[in-house]
Amino acid sequence: MLRTTIAVVALCYTLSVGAVDIQEDRFDGSTRIVGGAPASEGQPGLTMLAVIRRGKLSTLSLGIHSHSEEWKYLHCNTTKWLVNGRPYVLPQPKHDGSVSAYGVSEFMWSKLTFAQLKRLSIAESMEYKVCNDEANVDQEGLDNIQDFAIAIENALK
Repeated sequence: MLRTTIAVVALCYTLSVGAVDIQEDRFDGSTRIVGGAPASEGQPGLTMLAVIRRGKLSTLSLGIHSHSEEWKYLHCNTTKWLVNGRPYVLPQPKHDGSVSAYGVSEFMWSKLTFAQLKRLSIAESMEYKVCNDEANVDQEGLDNIQDFAIAIENALK
């Protein structure tokens, strides 16, 4: 999914708002909104993707991404979340990955509802666990999630 988005960028008008990219596709009229929370050293990061078609939200995904020398999450990619210090249930992701001369890139994508994204966008703290690896979303990441949700709301107006 992310590979498709990146390939389409050449055909789109792109507007960056903070850490959120808004891409208008002139050919099909869709709007793609991409955001994320940066990865800290040795931790997986977050990528968010929304696609709006004909004024409706058709895709909303949250991806956890990791890059390492070898497969880390191929056989263990369950996730758990804490939002404001409390467990928050999100759909379990689907794993995808690729190997290159630079190492292994892994992506774990979950489909979200807009209500779930809104809950994440107002969080004061957020942590997640992939298999046995824990990660925190820092203030910049929390702000990026909020900006991503606002960009979707604005695009739907």
